[in-house]
Amino acid sequence: MGIRLFVSILLLPSVVVSAQKGRVLAATEQCWSGGIAGRHGCNYNFVLAFSNVKQGMKVDTIWIGEYAVKLTEKNNNSTQGNMTVKREKKTVVYDINARTAYDDNSRYSLNSELGETTAPKPPESGGAVAVMTYWYGGEKRYFKVPKILRRYAPVAYP
Repeated sequence: MGIRLFVSILLLPSVVVSAQKGRVLAATEQCWSGGIAGRHGCNYNFVLAFSNVKQGMKVDTIWIGEYAVKLTEKNNNSTQGNMTVKREKKTVVYDINARTAYDDNSRYSLNSELGETTAPKPPESGGAVAVMTYWYGGEKRYFKVPKILRRYAPVAYP
């Protein structure tokens, strides 16, 4: 028993060191309104960096409140996709653009029209403004964006 405990304690630092760590570099929000039938929503930009990442981290979705926005990587400066990925050694930086849109006339989310989906059960946010879901090491994981770091003035369209 004593040898197992000693070996476990000896190996613990290497496990802690190899765990990937995430941090928020930017989190912005700009709300908007206008157009037909009282449409309104917010545009978001999240820049998230993960260090000590080995191969195989796959970002899936970012949840803003109860709405899930499917993330797709932009390839070769195309306009398709809502996320750019920069990989440097063992660090990966995700630059994510997401939006919510609502129509007061119908009281339903227009996220499905925007290529996004509404899911009944988002992950527990613990008060975070957004939760990114991703796969790493064969398991689903969550990264929380605790707060918006910069809010821009709202925009009103005709």
